Amino acid sequence: TNGVDDAFLWEQGNPLRRISVSSSGVEANDATESISMDANGQYIAFSSRATNMVAGDSNLKIDVFLHNTLNGQTLRVSRGMSGQQLDLDSSSPSVSADGRFVAYLVEPGGVGQAMYVYDRLLDSQVRLLPPANVSIVPDSLNFGRDQRYLSYVAALADEEIAYRFDRFSIAPNFELARVGSDEYGALYIAEVRLASATQAVLETNQPLAANDRN
Repeated sequence: TNGVDDAFLWEQGNPLRRISVSSSGVEANDATESISMDANGQYIAFSSRATNMVAGDSNLKIDVFLHNTLNGQTLRVSRGMSGQQLDLDSSSPSVSADGRFVAYLVEPGGVGQAMYVYDRLLDSQVRLLPPANVSIVPDSLNFGRDQRYLSYVAALADEEIAYRFDRFSIAPNFELARVGSDEYGALYIAEVRLASATQAVLETNQPLAANDRN
């Protein structure tokens, strides 16, 4: 009845359940955007400009929220290092398989974007630094099966680059693949996903393999 996009959970044998709600079950007063879920379906993250998901939300920005499907609690994860609300939009959440961590982007626009990881157990934030001068492609940030690694796609001039990010390394950004745009700007990396530290799958319209002639 709120007239905007919402996030819903489908479970076999149960009716659809709306999860873009506050802890008291109040529906969002603005649209839900990106969504992500852990491996067990307990924790679902979503981004929204809604101001009624948590108390004290007055920044009028897109925030990232985490909903616990077992107890119905919703919390805002996109906060500053001291817990303060941000004055920039946050988006593109990715929940780790175990539901402990939520990665997301804070977007001043273009170069200068920051990646953050929220630790649900410690209620703390860590900022992750991408390479200099790149712009992270929205909704490309994804946890691998191992919560140590994330993948993302970044734009740099007329190129797009797929990266693996190692949260525990002093040189965290590892380049997986790079494509350059053609004269029409039509070459791109649509998505990259990590199976492990040594294996990833990516989608692109660039002929990366020697026998790719279609």
